[in-house]
Amino acid sequence: MRGLLPLRNARSNPSQEKRLLHHPREPLLHTLAHVFWRPLARAAAFKLASDLLRYLPPLLLSHLLLLLDTDFSPAEAYAYALLLPLTTLAQALLVNQYFWLALRTGVHVRGALTSAICARALEYRRRDDADGGRLANLISSDCGRLNSACGSINMAWSAPLQILLALALLSRVLGSAVIGGVGCMLALWPVQVAISRALARQRASIARATDDRLQRTAAALAASRAV
Repeated sequence: MRGLLPLRNARSNPSQEKRLLHHPREPLLHTLAHVFWRPLARAAAFKLASDLLRYLPPLLLSHLLLLLDTDFSPAEAYAYALLLPLTTLAQALLVNQYFWLALRTGVHVRGALTSAICARALEYRRRDDADGGRLANLISSDCGRLNSACGSINMAWSAPLQILLALALLSRVLGSAVIGGVGCMLALWPVQVAISRALARQRASIARATDDRLQRTAAALAASRAV
């Protein structure tokens, strides 16, 4: 799919038109990152804030419990009790805003790619090797995967961050016992990688079978109309 994305709005955007002129064969992901980096960056900011607030309520609760064992002022206790639901509410609002921005960007990416694929398909001549099954698979499957990827791409940095924060909080309470859990996670890592690679190979074979099925279906329908 290299060079596939002369997007519809590129003709009305001078900077994008200049970029496409100087980089006609730019990889697809680079073009998508250049076009959609602003909404993705805003979504990443909301994701970072929600991840940090996710681990704030346990800290507030531990401080509140420690406060009950000392001579405390009622105002301080009420402040901790009020901050607990407020941080949970703020975290929920931030994570919902993140998903809204990410999924909205995914819909825009899917629409732009679908438009680009159809525009490129219309440029094929009849004698060219234009595979109808592959075209339908690109629109329905590959564009859908990129739509879903916009909602989960931030997990590439968010998941390690959450693991580190959780391990830091656990080590604060349990001490060196956390090392055993980390060892189990690392021991199971090759199994997870093997399963992911097997699933990727299976998806690739399913995609090839889908291309062949759609091509045969289109040929059968064309033959039935000719009869």
